[in-house]
Amino acid sequence: MGKTETTPTEIIRMISAEATRLIGPWPSNLDIFVFRVDDSWECLITPTNNPTEAKFRDVALQIGLSLERSFKLRV
Repeated sequence: MGKTETTPTEIIRMISAEATRLIGPWPSNLDIFVFRVDDSWECLITPTNNPTEAKFRDVALQIGLSLERSFKLRV
């Protein structure tokens, strides 16, 4: 059985929903970008100097890493 096919929007929702569940509402100034690169996905999260946003970014990166195998995601 192959990898699960999904959309960038679904991956973004998974990451932001889990981060929201863990630490609260997603900051409006923090963006997640997911795009196709060859046969995998690339995930980028905007850099920030804001300590609250940085906490979300760190958590979101960890969540992205946990999705790497399931969705061929590079964080």
